[in-house]
Amino acid sequence: MENQSLDIWSLLIIIGLAQGLFVVSLMIFKRQIKAHNFWLFGLLIAIIWFQAEFLSIRYPLDVGVSIFYGTRYGSWLLLGPLYLFYIWSATGKSISLKQTAFHFTPFLGLGIIIPVVMDGILNFRQVHYGMLTPLDPFNEEISYLQYFYTGVFAMQFFHFLIYLIVASRHLGHQESKLKEVYSNYENESYRWLRVANISMYLVLGFATAFLVLLFFTRIYRR
Repeated sequence: MENQSLDIWSLLIIIGLAQGLFVVSLMIFKRQIKAHNFWLFGLLIAIIWFQAEFLSIRYPLDVGVSIFYGTRYGSWLLLGPLYLFYIWSATGKSISLKQTAFHFTPFLGLGIIIPVVMDGILNFRQVHYGMLTPLDPFNEEISYLQYFYTGVFAMQFFHFLIYLIVASRHLGHQESKLKEVYSNYENESYRWLRVANISMYLVLGFATAFLVLLFFTRIYRR
């Protein structure tokens, strides 16, 4: 295992983790995990998970649990449904059990069930150095399933983008309907949802920019 000192990147991740844990702790102790806050709580937990995973990979620290390295298995497939359901619930749209099962099946299948049943299908290099390592011509004994997950890794970010677009259109449609009824309409909740929407686009944008730096340049070092 490599020795890694605490640098500015790691410090920022730790601060982000502490902030996220503080917020979810408040939600638990103040009993705010209900209605649309249930989906927001899930969204925060997912982002905390991803930060903890990235901090582990930076050192690297082998946790020994495959599904902990969720982004390698497509765990961003969880973000889209969580965010869309948060927007739907916050704007009064009901969510059926059938819809829940449909939207979360890709994450459950690819991010939980397959990694648990087929533990260790990704090698150490893929987990700690990136999911494009199977494309390295010097790699040997790369299975078809490992190539498949390389595709899943890239696809999950497009998946999240599609959900963001759907959520944005729904939010805009709901606001338009309210403005048709109330000429001077301005709602604090909808203003917050617009901010949340922009924030999620920024999350996706920064993650994409980071991956470009990681895979196609020599600027970033773990």
